[in-house]
Amino acid sequence: MSAKIIALLAIVLLIIFFGSQFLFYRFFKRTINFYKKRKNIKTISVICSILFLLLSILFAPVGFLVYIYAVIFCILFEIIRLVLNKIFKTENIFDKIIKSGIPVVISLILFFGYGYYNSGNFVKTEYTLEQENLKGLKIGMISDLHFGVSVDLEDLKEISNNIENENVDILFLAGDIFDEMTNKEEAANACKILGEIDTSYGVFFVYGNHDLGKYKKIPNFTEQELTSMLQNNNITVLNDESLLIDDFFYVVGRKDASFSENENRKTLDELLNGLDKDKPVILIDHQPLDLKVASEKGVFLELSGHTHKGQITPFGFFVKNFTEYDSLYGLKKEGNTNMIVSSGLGTWGFPLRIGSNSEYVIINIK
Repeated sequence: MSAKIIALLAIVLLIIFFGSQFLFYRFFKRTINFYKKRKNIKTISVICSILFLLLSILFAPVGFLVYIYAVIFCILFEIIRLVLNKIFKTENIFDKIIKSGIPVVISLILFFGYGYYNSGNFVKTEYTLEQENLKGLKIGMISDLHFGVSVDLEDLKEISNNIENENVDILFLAGDIFDEMTNKEEAANACKILGEIDTSYGVFFVYGNHDLGKYKKIPNFTEQELTSMLQNNNITVLNDESLLIDDFFYVVGRKDASFSENENRKTLDELLNGLDKDKPVILIDHQPLDLKVASEKGVFLELSGHTHKGQITPFGFFVKNFTEYDSLYGLKKEGNTNMIVSSGLGTWGFPLRIGSNSEYVIINIK
């Protein structure tokens, strides 16, 4: 990115920031005056807007979300007020209600209340694909569990029972099952529950960018410790490895792309080299990357997570349009290759989800 673009972005962000602060200044000034006229209203409004900013920083990242959506709702209700004033052409009840500040506050409460509820509302998302050589195979997938944020032990037991009742033949854990907030005891308990899910061919795990707590100064466990916990519970870890399942199909698990900052991640060429081309390949890659290459190499199915479908609208728009990912969510086809990206079972950072679902995935092959 050039220096000019960076400078332009910095200017735009500064304009947005000061514009938002001025918006809050006007909001507090009008709202306070609505209840009681004050001589020093300007000073009070400035202090309130600064305090709101400081609280947003103090309670980040949720505070930032409240700040952003407070801006959105303030603008939205101001537009509504102006339109209604234009229609009625006189002072009206809607003008008074909006000036009271109540609609903005109620909207924020309802918005984040729903987001909290929805983060724990776990749903099944089902796909049906066609592949003659895999006819009858039933696949389960969990990604982005982020155990301990919005999914606790009881939740995981219930979800695991639901998956087992689906009678899946194979279960894939497609990364970020754990994160920086998961302690060692929680990780061990999660491994035990997930490893007990009854399948025909087993449970397979690939690392995501959060599993080893790479964004925390002192991680709660090492890669060796987590790998041992997984393997001791009959969960197969695939880290840039391929495995032939029952002389039936291949499972290829990739090292997460974020780990390639300091270590080499094998190319798909290297991973697929020497495999029997007559047998279907299922590729597990935490981040939805290299779909075109997978298609060129004849991969039947690529399973990914990572994006959370933005987790909270409208961030999905930015993930979709300003990242290198091949897909934000759902099923995407490239030639004969299918890519399925899950929005994840858990949430990152905070138990909030709006505009996406907390899901586990079931795939039927016909």
